[in-house]
Amino acid sequence: MYDSVRKFLQGGGLPGNLGEALEKKMKQFGDKGDARAIVILKSEMDNPLSRILLTYLEGIEKCDIELEADPHNLSSLGSKTLMLIDLGRYEEALRCLNTLVEFDPKEGFWWNKKGLALVLLNMSKEEAFLCFKKALEIDPSDEIASEFSLKLGKD
Repeated sequence: MYDSVRKFLQGGGLPGNLGEALEKKMKQFGDKGDARAIVILKSEMDNPLSRILLTYLEGIEKCDIELEADPHNLSSLGSKTLMLIDLGRYEEALRCLNTLVEFDPKEGFWWNKKGLALVLLNMSKEEAFLCFKKALEIDPSDEIASEFSLKLGKD
């Protein structure tokens, strides 16, 4: 898990620039929404990229259904958040992360991801720094939080 996050932080995205490819594919759908994209992707099952994107979108859809039944299902919310991050949908991921750190404030992993989302969105460096600092308080061995808190602390 940390290797893929480190690649994200270094600008490489998902392995093999999959993140960029998925983002380009998602732009084809514009405002049609995930449900419409799923229908179109199912018609393109011979395309490996379509299959991957379809898996993500169906996973997000499944998480949304589970969250409708139980809005406090942190497992589903966490899974949805990680899929959104992988797809480059950082604003949506940040909304999920705000909920995760509210309901599970002692989980450093989510503080780390919130800091990451803030960095990737070029939002508040101060807030990102505080998120990484909180992650380090919980898990002092968190290398990514350490690297980013040092980097953000210098800016």
